[in-house]
Amino acid sequence: MLNIANNINAFQKIKFIIINMILIISIILILLTNYINTNAAISSMWSDPRVIVGLDLFPSFLAADNNILNKTNENDKLLIVFIYKYRKIEVEKMVDYFKKMKELKNKLIDTSVINYDEIDSIQKLKPAGIFIAEPFYDLSSIVKIGINNRIIIFSPYEGDVEQGILCGIFIGAKILPYINKKTMINSKINFKSFFLRISKYYEN
Repeated sequence: MLNIANNINAFQKIKFIIINMILIISIILILLTNYINTNAAISSMWSDPRVIVGLDLFPSFLAADNNILNKTNENDKLLIVFIYKYRKIEVEKMVDYFKKMKELKNKLIDTSVINYDEIDSIQKLKPAGIFIAEPFYDLSSIVKIGINNRIIIFSPYEGDVEQGILCGIFIGAKILPYINKKTMINSKINFKSFFLRISKYYEN
């Protein structure tokens, strides 16, 4: 009987060890999968040339706003908000890249990274511009904020200007500023005439 009891206890110990090993392996596989998927998503953002081109071109839109100097925040800086949903770490790298431009028209640049779920707080920050840092399925809330507060909202992603975002980039034979004409009128954004002449318009 003692031998049987010992065998049962040994079997239970082995079973316990095996179950724990399976759990540990499962956790490692889940973490590894998440890591691979996250890095794949991050890589895809930076592999899209629109992102880099957009970060480089966005300041031109800001500088072309005739009223940009009236859009400083309480610290007398031009605040640029980057909106994200899931990829905060990578978006912060975008911000670091953007910060190479330290000032615009003798006004210091300030930046803020905000989650899409907190966009209602943007109005209190009084940003001069908003950069759509990752693709969103529904942009209507962001478009409304831009129109109501006369904010220049820029997205480097294809199709966003057609959804109502004020400005982006048009890639054809040349890379051109791309402007949603209806949103520009509703936002009462006053761009410099030269900038308007070289831009391509989406008229819906």
